[in-house]
Amino acid sequence: TGGTPADNIPLQAIQKRLSIGDPQTLWKFSEQVREIESGGDRSNPESSARGYYQWLTDNPDPTWKEGNSFQTALNRLKNTYTKMDAPLPSWYHKARKASLDKNAAEKFILDDMTMEQERELFFANIGEQTGSDKLLQKAQQGDREAIKELYSKYHHTDIDEATRLRMEDIFTD
Repeated sequence: TGGTPADNIPLQAIQKRLSIGDPQTLWKFSEQVREIESGGDRSNPESSARGYYQWLTDNPDPTWKEGNSFQTALNRLKNTYTKMDAPLPSWYHKARKASLDKNAAEKFILDDMTMEQERELFFANIGEQTGSDKLLQKAQQGDREAIKELYSKYHHTDIDEATRLRMEDIFTD
C-alpha cells in the first residue's frame, strides 16, 4: 500500500481533513524530502537515521518520552489509520516490535520496509503533528516558503548548513 496518492491512507487523511482535491503537490513534496534526506543512501554513518526519510532509531534525548522518530511515526500511523477507520497495514506490527530495539529497527527499515511504506510513515508523521495543517495547505498550493518550513519544522527539525543548502537546491520549483 501507499504506492500512489490514491492508496496512501495517511495522505488520504490529510486530503479529507483539509479538503484537498488532487494531492500531487504534496506527493512531489514527499519525493523532494526523500531526496534531501537520503539521496539514495538509506544508512547515515553519522547517526542512527535510516531509510529513505532518515528515521532515527535511537533516542538522542533520554528525557523525551515518545521514543525515537521511528516509534513516533509508527504511533502517528496507527492514529491515522484509526481515524480513517482502516485496518493497519500488515507490516505495522512487525515494525512496531522492531522499533523497540535500535539494531532491530535499523535492520527492519533497511531490509524490510519499502519506499511506499516509508512514505506512509512520512505523511502520517507530518499530518498528525499539531500545527502542520496550515503549512500543509500552503504547501499544497505550491508556497515554497511553506514547503521549506513544513520540512524544517515537522520533519527534519534540526537543519544544519549542508541540509539547508540541499533544501534550497531541491525546493526550487
